[in-house]
Amino acid sequence: MEVLHLCNKVPHPGRDGSSLAMGALVRVLLETGAHVTTLAFNTKKHWVNIPSYPSDWGPNVRLISVNAHTSPTVLGAVWAWLRGVPYTVSRFRTSAYASELNRLLRSQKWDVVVADGLTQTVYAPELRAWGGPVVYRAHNVEFRIWEHVARGERNAIKKRYLQTEVSRLRKMELQVWEDWSEKWAITPEDALEMGGFSVPCTVGNWPKFVEVPPAALFYMGALDWLPNVEGLRWFVDLVWPLVRRELPSATFAVLGRGARLNEFHHPDEGLFAQEANGSFAEVTAGLGISVVPLLSGSGMRIKALGAMTHYKSIVSTSLGVDGIGFINGTHGWVADDPDSFAAAVVSVLSDSSERMRRAREARAWAEEKFSDQAVALELGSRLREAKPVKPC
Repeated sequence: MEVLHLCNKVPHPGRDGSSLAMGALVRVLLETGAHVTTLAFNTKKHWVNIPSYPSDWGPNVRLISVNAHTSPTVLGAVWAWLRGVPYTVSRFRTSAYASELNRLLRSQKWDVVVADGLTQTVYAPELRAWGGPVVYRAHNVEFRIWEHVARGERNAIKKRYLQTEVSRLRKMELQVWEDWSEKWAITPEDALEMGGFSVPCTVGNWPKFVEVPPAALFYMGALDWLPNVEGLRWFVDLVWPLVRRELPSATFAVLGRGARLNEFHHPDEGLFAQEANGSFAEVTAGLGISVVPLLSGSGMRIKALGAMTHYKSIVSTSLGVDGIGFINGTHGWVADDPDSFAAAVVSVLSDSSERMRRAREARAWAEEKFSDQAVALELGSRLREAKPVKPC
């Protein structure tokens, strides 16, 4: 089966949740026996010098990139406002990408095209003209995320803009759900809302257990995504002082990227922020406890899943481990208010035997449910269910 895979950033190397999810989908498609061609934006924000997939992914995959500037601008936001379209999505429609997509659609026979993320559904006109089977793969229910952001905005002008953006984004997303017959969501909850099928993210690297990871706290995530900043700020402002009151020598490593990283570097308070360059395993070496203070968003928490596979202990909000079957008390610690979250952090730092018991349980669960092979068994049949985008 020949699969054309459309995405808004280069999937490899996986440096954030969405690129990890895109790369995971490619691996699973390959596991089904498909030949996969990825057409990806190579943007300034997520620039990759030489876009390619690892050689050990085999000969049945290729990566084609289109250089683009898709970063938000005031002028772009105003233009989208005047046109009545959601800027968070419309800024990913470019003539260069459309031209390359049309070239690929004409150059060979494709059995199915997968639009990986809501942004790539803006190329529905090209896919309608092509007329073949398509799949929409959703990372999140996007308008839900922006609803939360809008509620928390205090600037009246920004709040009004965001409320309009949410309304337009919701209208677009509902239309996509109606027009695309085959829809893959990352969690069962999202699949139910959009009337689709649940295809979870997977992990391709299953490191062997060597030694107990140290009892050292860390957070890893992109700080140019508002839900990440919101959750981390909640932890640092409301939870961390309670932890330090009980354990004055405790430290917390913030591993990320983005202009806001330095906001979380306060060595005198035990907070150490640094750029996250490299794979999850490389960046978190020597750190054994993953803190996941997510307060908004939808979709599956692939970073939490990555921590589970590396025997890292996890302290998270309920939302931070949503979609992976994570059980409080079995796989780690889950808490949703500052006092309970701080108590969980103190507990995981203080009880090494319980910390490793839960980490081992979490790893076993992840290995059973989220390997490429396990998901590929179900995905192969779904590919054959795809139909063309409904006509306008």
